[in-house]
Amino acid sequence: MMRHLGSFLAIFTLCFAGLSSAIASPGRLDLAVGQVWSIKEAGGLSAKVIIGRIDPPADGAVTVHVGIVDVTGAGPLTAISHVPFEKGALVASLDKLLATGAALPPGFAHGYAQWKADDDGAYTIGVAEALGLTAEKLKHPAPPADASPT
Repeated sequence: MMRHLGSFLAIFTLCFAGLSSAIASPGRLDLAVGQVWSIKEAGGLSAKVIIGRIDPPADGAVTVHVGIVDVTGAGPLTAISHVPFEKGALVASLDKLLATGAALPPGFAHGYAQWKADDDGAYTIGVAEALGLTAEKLKHPAPPADASPT
C-alpha cells in the first residue's frame, strides 16, 4: 500500500509541476504567422487577432505583429490593420486558437513598413487594453494644432 501511495505522489507531483510551469510561463505559447486567436473578453469588448509577423528578440523581447479584426464593444472601431505587441503581453490576452493560414488584413504590410521606418516600440499591455485606449482616442480626438501665429 505504501509503495503505491509513493508512486501516486510521485506521479501527482510531476503532473502538478508540469501544469504550474505551463501556467507560470505563458510566453512559451507557440505562435505562428496566419494563426487567428480570440482574445479574452474584457468589459464587453471582443476581437480576433491574426498573427502577421514575429520579429526576433530586440532588447530581450520578441515582437509579434498582428492585425485585429471583428472588434465589438469598442465604439466605431472594428479593425486595426497592424499593431505590434511584446509576445508576453499578447499571449496573456489570447484565449482560443480559431484557425490557421488566415490572410492578413488590408494595410498590414504598410503598417509594418511604417512601424519599421519609425523604429517604433511595441505594446506591453494586453489587446483589450490597447483597443480600449484606441477607442477612447476616437471618441475624444485631440483638437487640431493651430498653425497660425498668435
